[in-house]
Amino acid sequence: MPNNIRQAVPTQSWFRAAAYPGQRAVPLPLACLLAVGGVGTAAISTDAAAQGLEEVVVTARRRVERDLEVPIAMTVMDSELLRRQNIGNLNDLGVQVPGLRMSNTANSTNTPIISMRGQRPNDLSLSVGQAVPIYFNEVVITPPEGSNLALYDLENVQILKGPQGTLFGRNSTGGAMLITTRRPGSEFGGYLQAGIGNYNLLKLEGAVDLPVNDWLQLRLVGRKLERDGYQDNVADNALRQDHFYWDEDSEGLRLSVNVEPDNGFSNLLTLSYDANDMVGRYARLESYVPSAFVARNVLEPVYNQQDQIDNTVARLNRGSKHRVEGDLVPRDDIEVWFASNATEYELSDSLSVKSVLGYRDMELWQAQEADGSTLPLIGNLTSTTELVTPNPPLYRVKGEQYSAELQLIGESYDSSLEWIAGAYWYRMEGSKSGAISQLAGPVVDPTIFDPNFSQAAAFAALGGLDKYGVGQTDGFGDVLNEALGAFAEANYHFSDSLSATLGLRYSRDDREVTLRNFQGTGREVGTPVIFGGYACALTDENNQTLPDDNCERSEEETFESPTWRVSLNYTATDGALIYGGVSTGYRTGGFNMRGSVAESFKPFEEETVTSYEIGNKTDWNLVAGVPLRSNLALYFQDYQDIQKTQQIASALGFATTIVNAAEADIYGLEADISWAATDRLTLSLAYAYTHTDYSDWGEFSTIQMTAPYSTVAPGIVNIDGSDNDFTYIPENTLSASLNYILPMPADLGELSFFASVYWQDEMMTSQITSNLEQVAELQDWTAADLAVAQMDSNWKAEDYALLNLRLDWSGVLQSGLDLSLYVENATDEEYVIGGANIIDIVGVNVTSYGPPRVYGAQLRYNF
Repeated sequence: MPNNIRQAVPTQSWFRAAAYPGQRAVPLPLACLLAVGGVGTAAISTDAAAQGLEEVVVTARRRVERDLEVPIAMTVMDSELLRRQNIGNLNDLGVQVPGLRMSNTANSTNTPIISMRGQRPNDLSLSVGQAVPIYFNEVVITPPEGSNLALYDLENVQILKGPQGTLFGRNSTGGAMLITTRRPGSEFGGYLQAGIGNYNLLKLEGAVDLPVNDWLQLRLVGRKLERDGYQDNVADNALRQDHFYWDEDSEGLRLSVNVEPDNGFSNLLTLSYDANDMVGRYARLESYVPSAFVARNVLEPVYNQQDQIDNTVARLNRGSKHRVEGDLVPRDDIEVWFASNATEYELSDSLSVKSVLGYRDMELWQAQEADGSTLPLIGNLTSTTELVTPNPPLYRVKGEQYSAELQLIGESYDSSLEWIAGAYWYRMEGSKSGAISQLAGPVVDPTIFDPNFSQAAAFAALGGLDKYGVGQTDGFGDVLNEALGAFAEANYHFSDSLSATLGLRYSRDDREVTLRNFQGTGREVGTPVIFGGYACALTDENNQTLPDDNCERSEEETFESPTWRVSLNYTATDGALIYGGVSTGYRTGGFNMRGSVAESFKPFEEETVTSYEIGNKTDWNLVAGVPLRSNLALYFQDYQDIQKTQQIASALGFATTIVNAAEADIYGLEADISWAATDRLTLSLAYAYTHTDYSDWGEFSTIQMTAPYSTVAPGIVNIDGSDNDFTYIPENTLSASLNYILPMPADLGELSFFASVYWQDEMMTSQITSNLEQVAELQDWTAADLAVAQMDSNWKAEDYALLNLRLDWSGVLQSGLDLSLYVENATDEEYVIGGANIIDIVGVNVTSYGPPRVYGAQLRYNF
């Protein structure tokens, strides 16, 4: 295989490369041109190649091939573009690729939530599958915590859109993200890079290739990043401090060992360690509705005696979105160990076998300030004696996974048939334990309340709790997730221009849970347990409460489903592909980790999607032979048995369950245009339209407080949530980029300017926008509270645009030095990236915002 293709694609089947011996690496301007687009890249015609635009190869179908041959909408970002866009974590991809949405919980930046084409996980517990799995060196990553840490020294990132599964270890409904690290080189070399920036940023990174001989090479990579926080706590308490919250102190080390003797055998081993020890991010309190169920019964009588919550909201709404308030110091500390081993062996000129082994161990310690106020409302336990909690007790999330995949890759009938068949096994043992969560914590300074207010009387009305209002463990227990899969896909060429693709898969998922959930219920605690005044919240098979000293319940279930994919592909010329296809996806069922009573213990079933797609990838020659590349994809998805979290009432009080409650029709368009205007100027424009709403959600559950139910014993009633929009999915997204090589003498090096802009329109943050009036009637809200809930800020996030700029001086004075200056979010836009809008039940809407303007400089030495 030519060495330049070896550098471009880290894993390959040799006979695909042999079919295209003229492939060469893509030049830097073209790489930027190709990769920013939302749909993907396209191969070029012979005429276009003559203008300097060269072919791009991908491994989206587990073999090396020109991207023009791949009937899948996709985005490819190579190492140079990742560097130019300053992409250092997964969240950065979410503001670069139209149609891809990256968000977080309101607090944690180490737990990415990935959505694509409207497919987004409803829950983040260990027993819920991902809609868009991440593959790191071909090994799927679960759970997603910590997957944002390893985006350094990469070969490329390939983002595949639509259901995947007939080529990959795990099945999916939304797509797949393939992250591939750089392989060891055959010659000694590497780089050292140092960066500085505002917020006291200091970043060090380096890599070195160590070839032992012709068949053994090593690559060692390390990085270290320290940065002050993006958030200022402006609360009038002992935790007040600027640039302290949401900082970063991360590090990583990776070793790759490539063995490749000249006998058709190769083996690539990757070992890595990544960690981040950070002060967590504060949620930001946007609004408060005291008529909502929890607010009325807990927050309002206990905490809002002199408008403490209202005053917090008023103060925060007058300042910068990066000014926050809190009464504890959040933590977000994580460690990840990872290993992958890919072995390939050529059995013949047209047949090879490959195995992929994976191991990952993740441990996260966390404390969350989830309400964004100086009151102990929602989040981790707070002090019972002090007004602030600098060292809160932490909860722990742990996941250890093993996986093995075997692939057989071949060609038949004089290369007319290309095929792959494989088997997959996966096992993940996970657990969540540690500090219990609270809703309404201790009141340690009664003087802040009305003199006539009695905290003891208020808590007595809530069930006799003398220390905490309402508290519970948040999905504590153990999980065992196992999966088996068998898959095959074949592409048959009827002629040079017409081919058909057929893929089949069978998936089986075994899920086991052992739950240990406690909560403050007001019942008398029997044998003392670790949670002190808390009592067991679990029931047995007869719905009888379990004893506090044996608060444990186990359940198991098996889910299975066949899925398939078919497409017809027509290549009119060497630079134009038209395809149409149908694919199905499956996301496994599981268990509600917050389960307590019989109803909430029931397993939820798998959800499925059927996707219909047509697409086109074409290269054009404009006037004077100027090449232009266009890509287009249109799709429609029939989304069934959507997993949703619902409310239920029980003898133990308020509880939640996960059920298959909804259906949706999702449709959209993805398009991009790439234009090499001159030999110095390249431009790109990408756009994605994603329409999402629930076509059938007839049983959205909410709390009823009006007669015949009382505020002490609320009832659950189902209302029709159909036609509501999906949350955190913008309908329109757009990106554009410009790369210009400035004219200067060659002996000075190369000076280039890169600019990119990303825009998205408004997105819904409340899943029942059209039902707020109905909820207000059922809970007997005041007109003023309904008006607050219907404010724009409480049901949608505004549109925004982000501008990034970069200046690169490569080969400074013909040396090995590269100097870069950059600014991200140049206009200092304040924009929502996630949150928890629970204003209809709890009465609060909390959000999280993206980073402010950051700028810096990098110096890189290549040797």
